[in-house]
Amino acid sequence: MWHDFIYLSSQHPIRLLHGLGVGLGLFSLLTFGHSLLQKHRLELEKELRRTLFTLEETDMALQTAEYINRLKERDIQKIKTALVTQAKTQKKFHEEKFILTEEKRQLEKQWDLLITYLMLEATESQPEANKLHIMKGDQATKSFRVAPLVCWGDPALKIPKLSTVTSKERFAHPERGRVEFKDGQLHWIPPQIGPALRSLALGENVIFTNGPLILHGPAKDSQQHEAYPHCCLPMTAATATQVYGTVYIGTRILIQNGTP
Repeated sequence: MWHDFIYLSSQHPIRLLHGLGVGLGLFSLLTFGHSLLQKHRLELEKELRRTLFTLEETDMALQTAEYINRLKERDIQKIKTALVTQAKTQKKFHEEKFILTEEKRQLEKQWDLLITYLMLEATESQPEANKLHIMKGDQATKSFRVAPLVCWGDPALKIPKLSTVTSKERFAHPERGRVEFKDGQLHWIPPQIGPALRSLALGENVIFTNGPLILHGPAKDSQQHEAYPHCCLPMTAATATQVYGTVYIGTRILIQNGTP
């Protein structure tokens, strides 16, 4: 076999060299292609490793983001709960503040009622010097010049040094019916019938006390006023309006230096 190949080669030397050249060229080409493929494979492996590393980092970042989102959701839930609690607390605070404010207002009103009283300085020798003071404790907040105390309709009427306001009427209305116990018997006094004598006698801004003393503005009818049994302190309409707006049910009226 080898003999045949050598023989044939000796017969065709040019073709043999040409074949060897082609073979060497093919071998070189294959070697170069293989090296390129190897290089490309190495680059792909490197890129694959880089991609895998990026995927690992991405997965870790994703897990971190999910954990942060869970923390945020928990924090948001806590904030919502805190806001609801705060809203309830603020509502309760405002309700209690309103209650305390109302209690404070009532206590101030009661305190004002307790310390408010009227004091009349009545001087028999100098009637023109008579003054009516609206007192808050020991301080006079307002003072008015008034005429002397006068009793009408019944000469037996006497004014105590201390009286208490029992009722107020912006406009004096007709006398209502009432029951009185006298001499061991009950007596029915019917309501006023006919002309409103009481309203004509007392006028406006009427303040009644637990005694015969009645404070009121100018009478609408002087004859009816003088005939109505009561003791009064003559006041102008402006003075009567201010005094009426100041006193309460239960306000005391103190008269100094005796009675007329």
